[in-house]
Amino acid sequence: MEINCQNKIEDQKEYIDFLLQSKEHGRDLRVSVVKFMLVVQVIIVIVLFLIAWILSLGSWREGLQFSLLGLILSPIILLVRSKLRPVYYYGKLIFEKSLDNLSEKDKNNFLLPKKFVITPEGLQVESSLACHKWKWSAIEKILLTPHLIVIFIDKNYTYLIPKRIFKSEEDFLGAYRHILESKNNSV
Repeated sequence: MEINCQNKIEDQKEYIDFLLQSKEHGRDLRVSVVKFMLVVQVIIVIVLFLIAWILSLGSWREGLQFSLLGLILSPIILLVRSKLRPVYYYGKLIFEKSLDNLSEKDKNNFLLPKKFVITPEGLQVESSLACHKWKWSAIEKILLTPHLIVIFIDKNYTYLIPKRIFKSEEDFLGAYRHILESKNNSV
């Protein structure tokens, strides 16, 4: 079976939404968001302490009181700002920032037309720059989201096959089943 596709930035955003809402794949993200929120809290507390200390002409007591107020209020502010969905809201910010930091070369590689060749032996992905081959045993897993077939080569390397390239829902689901069966039936 061969599947020809060209990814769009929307495919990456769809994948990010999937990761953010996935309980299994969102674990690392939740840890990152908690770390981010803690760093923001520490910065707020330090800044508030310094402001209060300077304004009170060096009295550490007022600085401490003001910074404790910040310690209490900052998580409330972060939660309200995220509409009570901190993992999704701040996780999306983290991912969007990482997309902005991609090199032009990486962005262009993602957007290149690709041909996926599915055989009983493995998966081959061809583009104008390279041809990669993996045996099915080297592929971590294959998932179906409402808009994508996601092929995990490993934890950090994935291929996205968008639903929009198929003529129908049945073709999309059929391609997913074929890829999954090829992997599961491999020796």
